[in-house]
Amino acid sequence: MAPVFTHLTQVEKTYKSNEMRMKKQHDSIRGTLSEEALYL
Repeated sequence: MAPVFTHLTQVEKTYKSNEMRMKKQHDSIRGTLSEEALYL
């Protein structure tokens, strides 16, 4: 039971960090787009 639980928490951590990375990328892309929109 313990190894499975550890594995699940590891997967959850990886998923959360990936989610954060995606959100940062998305925010930076959105920021770039809004900056470009200002120059149009």
